[in-house]
Formats: sequence, C-alpha cells, structure tokens
Amino acid sequence: KKFSFHQVRRLLIPYFAWSIILYTFYFLLNNLNIISIPEDISLNPIYLFSDILIYNVRTGNALWFVYILFIIYIVSYLIHSFIDKKATNIFLIIIVLCLGFSANIYLKDEMFVLKRFLVMWIYYEIGTFIGIYIKDISFKANKVLSIILLGLYAFVFILYINSNGIISYSLKIICALLAVFVLYSLSKYNNSWFYRVFNYIGKRTSIIYYIHNPYIVLILITGLTMYTRLNIVISIAITFSVGFIVPLIIGELILTRIKITKLIFLGEKI
Repeated sequence: KKFSFHQVRRLLIPYFAWSIILYTFYFLLNNLNIISIPEDISLNPIYLFSDILIYNVRTGNALWFVYILFIIYIVSYLIHSFIDKKATNIFLIIIVLCLGFSANIYLKDEMFVLKRFLVMWIYYEIGTFIGIYIKDISFKANKVLSIILLGLYAFVFILYINSNGIISYSLKIICALLAVFVLYSLSKYNNSWFYRVFNYIGKRTSIIYYIHNPYIVLILITGLTMYTRLNIVISIAITFSVGFIVPLIIGELILTRIKITKLIFLGEKI
C-alpha cells in the first residue's frame, strides 16, 4: 500500500496537474486561433476529468508515458508481491515479452492505453530484473568496454530507426538493454565531466519531459516554420536546445523551490 501511494504521488498527481495545464493551453490556442489543435477539448470539469483519466487528448502525445508508467508500476507491484524466485521472474519476462509482441501486431492505435501498456511493460520488467539481480551479473566496466557499448548502441539505434514492425520492437528492446549497461558502465566514472552532465540531466528529466514537447516544441517549431526562413535542421536544433534550457531554468527557479509545486508538478515529497 505504501508503495502504491508513493507512485500516486510521484506519477498520477503530476499527470493530472500537467494535463489540466496542457488541456487549458490547447483550449486557448484553439479559441484564440493561434495554432489549430485537432481536438475537441472541453474545460467542463466532468469532461476534463474523463478525458484525462482515459487519455483522450493525444495531440503531441505529451503525457502518455507518465500515465502508462503509473499503470505499469501498479500492475507490476501487485504481481511481484507474489513472486520471489529468479526463475519465476524470468518466466514473467517471457510472458510480458510475448504480450508486447502480440499487442504490437494485433492491437490498433485506437486502443491506445492498453497497447502502450503492453508494449512498454517489458522495459520495466527487464529493469526490475536487472535491479534485483545486478549483483549476480559479472560486469567490470572499463573505458574500452564503455566505448564498445556506446558504439554498439549507436549501431543498433540506427538499425532501429530504419526498421518497422516486429524488427523495430525487437531492436528497441535491445537498445534499452544496451542503454542500461552503457549507463552502468558510465556510472563507474562518476568523477568525469561526462558522467556529471548525464547525472545532472538525469535528475531533471521529469521537468524536461513535462515542459519540452507539449509547449516549447509545439510553439517554437510552428513559429520558426511559419514566420522565419530558417532551415528545418536549424529550427530543430534551436528547439532542441531551448527545450532543454528553458525547463531547467523553470525547474531551478520555480518548480523545485516551492513546496506545493514540488508536490503537484513533480510528485516530490514535501
């Protein structure tokens, strides 16, 4: 119960808070004819709550990850309450992997929440398994191995972005596994500037996630495309940079400094 409440605070409260802001933002963009959002958004509390609860407004797919992650946390927590053996954990991973492949093939995008839940569940289970049994994994990090892992990750990632269907899903899982070991390898060099940069950004990914795509990307890309003659690559580079800098500034100056914003928008304990 304590674990479940912790996840409500950490994931579901920020999801609802940011959803209310995002839906209001989209509603104003539509009604002020600034940017056309192809959604029928109502600020009526009943309809608003219903849309948020079933993730009905999907423009930009801005907040789906935190919502699906909450569902995965709760389901996985309930299942792992009855699992305490390594073999059973491996069997669960195989089942979840099969469900992910099946959902990727047979479920239509209209069943958005169910499909994303089944497709993304495998990443959490793999992460949980590695977290529990990492002490049993013989893995000694060194610079050569770190470079090899980074190169292998880049190679598989390129294959992934140029693939589709089952192959794409398989490569995505491999990328996730490689990413875990890359980060684990880099963590051994916690005095390097490279690690410190990753560590700094890693602790603030939730702030970047909540602000980057739904606001900065939407406004900047639209504005730069419509009102300037900048090359699309330059526009994307500007948007990407601003999308990191602005959330970090907002986080440092506002969200992490005020107790109520830390709870409502970041789900942190106060």
